[in-house]
Amino acid sequence: MSYLILIRHSISHQTPAVSSHEWTLTPEGVERCGRLAEHLAPYQVTRIVASPEPKARLTAENTAQILHLPAPEIVPDLQEQKRVTSRYYNSVGDFEAAVIAAMQRPDEVLFGEESFTAARNRLDHALHHLMECYPDDTVAAVSHGTVMALWLAPLLHRPVEEVWRALGMPAYAVIDWPQKRIIHLQETLT
Repeated sequence: MSYLILIRHSISHQTPAVSSHEWTLTPEGVERCGRLAEHLAPYQVTRIVASPEPKARLTAENTAQILHLPAPEIVPDLQEQKRVTSRYYNSVGDFEAAVIAAMQRPDEVLFGEESFTAARNRLDHALHHLMECYPDDTVAAVSHGTVMALWLAPLLHRPVEEVWRALGMPAYAVIDWPQKRIIHLQETLT
């Protein structure tokens, strides 16, 4: 039996003039990687991979170091829904409204440059490929909140916007593979 642990990156340093795809971690975000490692230790993670986005890569690097794992492998298709051209929202409410509107029409490109269905399918393909390559490993994959919620919601039988709003930074789900059965969801770290 193998496990996939799908992780949302730690707290990102929001920089209005910079695409969210380029954001890094805050000092608290780096600190939370230690708590994430404590949570993951019982699962005996053997491999950690990450989206190429700095906030995910840094979450994976910091967590891997604490768990004494090799440097994370970078997997491009673990990235967030593509939104390089999306504007920065000063209001959290406006940002949430834009994302939720796109979640309600997932086959259309309403937020950024990729439909939410395409982003979910891309992540699904990447996760299947990872688990085919490492069938005997417990793989921790650091990704992003929107695409992670899109992938998890059907497995949880919950509305995607509810899952998305609940996922903290970081958060993780432990999935029994290949059954794709969620055995634990940690929406926030305590």
